[in-house]
Amino acid sequence: MTLDMDAVLSDFVRSTGAEPGLARDLLEGKNWDVSAALSDFEQLRQVHAGNLSAPFSGESSCSKTPEKGCAEREPTRPSRPILQRQDDIIQEKRLSRGISHASSSIVSLARSHVSSNGGGGGSSEHPLEMPICAFQLPDLTVYKEDFRSFIERDLIEQSMLVALEQAGRLNWWVSVDSACQRLLPLATTGDGNCLLHAASLGMWGFHDRDLVLRKALYALMEKGVEKEALKRRWRWQQTQQNKEVGELWGDLSQGS
Repeated sequence: MTLDMDAVLSDFVRSTGAEPGLARDLLEGKNWDVSAALSDFEQLRQVHAGNLSAPFSGESSCSKTPEKGCAEREPTRPSRPILQRQDDIIQEKRLSRGISHASSSIVSLARSHVSSNGGGGGSSEHPLEMPICAFQLPDLTVYKEDFRSFIERDLIEQSMLVALEQAGRLNWWVSVDSACQRLLPLATTGDGNCLLHAASLGMWGFHDRDLVLRKALYALMEKGVEKEALKRRWRWQQTQQNKEVGELWGDLSQGS
């Protein structure tokens, strides 16, 4: 039985009120063991009672009609200052991981739609409507310069932006019509599938966690009608590179 990670994440967020990014970190850290992740969340909530959302149950450790002595237990404890490690203080100042608060059920449905259509590999029909851009940034000009620079460095792949603009492949339309908006390449973390993650984010606005695009690309290169054309292009490129270093492409032959 395949674990529906999006559904598990949605249930975890709904039951705990945790940030989606924190919820995913807790679940992934426990290999999606919900009970273990809930235990970790409860420990974090007790340590940082003011920083994390309390569970939605609305009940305290005592019942709504506490027995005698239950309500008196807390006042008897001596008051002690709360000590925090330096890395805990730094952690509190960080932004939450999730830049998108889209409903996980919507994302799960979209992923299922893409998977059922093969990710668009070799098909002339788009399984999902592809937006002009994956998402829109808020107006960062209202923030201070240092904070705005921090956000831009964290979200935007600056080197890729410069390379694409200098090659005339991105934002060339701004020079034609100043009313047009600039597009910015989104920074993605590398995990061996980062290029197709970026492609999935650009086309549909969600990560290629199920490796749909990787499977579609493999099928295209292995059995697609473009297989021979891709192979010819690869051999031509190899020949050009070999010529630059003084080598000639040839087939291996049996030694005498």
